[in-house]
This record gives sequence, C-alpha cells and structure tokens, in this order.
Amino acid sequence: GYMKAIDLISKVDIPFISNKNGTGFHGDYIKTKLDISNNGSMTNYVSRDGGLFPTSIIVNIRHPKVEYKEEQIFDGFSIGEINISDHRLTLVDGKHRLEALDILIRRFAAYEEFPFIVTFLINQSPFNEMTTYHNVQNNASRPRTEVLDWIHYRMLWEKGHEYILDKESPNALVRAYSMEFLQSVCSNYESVFYNQVRPVVNGQEGYNYLVSQSYFIKRIKPIITDKRFSNMAIETI
Repeated sequence: GYMKAIDLISKVDIPFISNKNGTGFHGDYIKTKLDISNNGSMTNYVSRDGGLFPTSIIVNIRHPKVEYKEEQIFDGFSIGEINISDHRLTLVDGKHRLEALDILIRRFAAYEEFPFIVTFLINQSPFNEMTTYHNVQNNASRPRTEVLDWIHYRMLWEKGHEYILDKESPNALVRAYSMEFLQSVCSNYESVFYNQVRPVVNGQEGYNYLVSQSYFIKRIKPIITDKRFSNMAIETI
C-alpha cells in the first residue's frame, strides 16, 4: 500500500533490542552507513527498486480488525483503502530506509507528501514479526551478529532447540545458549554482571556498561561447548 511519508514517520514504532524489551529485534543506528551529506544518494536509496517488497518498508498492525474498503479489482488483485485509524505501526523491516526518509523530511518539507510504498502485515505476533525480519534480511544481507544472537535466543526461548536446529545451524544453537547464559547472569542480583552487559541498544544508552554483549558471548561459547558441562543446566553452569 501507500502512505504519506510524514504519516509513516509519525505512526511507526521500532522494536529496539534492550534488556527492558525482550521482544525487540532491531539494533541501534550507530552503524548505519547512510551518506547523509548527499541528498541525491538518499533519495535514490529511499526509492530503490521502486520501493516494492521485499525492499519496501514492512510494518505490522497489531490489531485483529483493520477496516479495508475495496474500490476495484485489477488483474485479479483487490485495490482499495486500509483505514489505519489510530493504530500504531510496528516496524518489521526497512529501518535504514525509514531513517533516510526521516532525514529527507527534516531537510525538505516537500518530502512529507512523498507517497511511500509500505507492505502491511495484519495482527502478527512479535515472534512472527521477528522471523519475517530475519527471513527478509537473510535474502538480502544478514543482520549483524549481535542482532542474530538475540533472534536465535528468542527462537530458543519460544520454540526450543529443535526449532533452531531445523531452521538454522548448530553454531546458532550454541550462541543461543550463550545468550541464555548471559541473560541468566545479567538478571542475577548477586552477579558482578548484573545489568552490566551492553546489549544491542539504541543511541548512547549502551556506553555505561561493563562489557559488550559480543565480547561476553565470545568468552562464554567455549564453556557452553565444553563436554564437562554438557549435561548441566545453564543456571548450574
């Protein structure tokens, strides 16, 4: 569907990863590689491939009933108007494109009326939002490792280890268990690492932590794979 750029910017919520948001699956903006000094390149990036799926912005309306008014049928497809009303939109994919659009709007007010192509999902669960993001990214460029670790941990947490082995790799399972270890020590009041491991967070929030998530996982993996601990629960280790 289409949305005015300013409406899209104002209605979208981004589920960032943080220790407070267990269902987040987007990393921060720190490593975004947009050329914000070149307006032309940003315009091309925003409209790349016509903005069509799967390079469009994908959002989910977390509501079971969304009003749709069909206006005509064209070549077997229904064309009409979705009434978003006051529903918020959860960003599934297209964070960098959304960021570029936001920059352009702040520089040039005319872009507020830009008719932006959006792929709508209706009433999908947070887990399905995450797996849709994961699938789209795997067909383009894989998410960075820290984000993948959170995704695999969520898969382990909600679906179990067999789900990961069926869809991912043994290494993904090891890293998921390493993330479980990390979450266990981060939530333990008696641990020196209680709330001290920097997750993949938005903005400057992560700079007051003792150690980064990636560093911690790198050090934990050899313990998780050590045969001496193979039959132990994560909490025991």
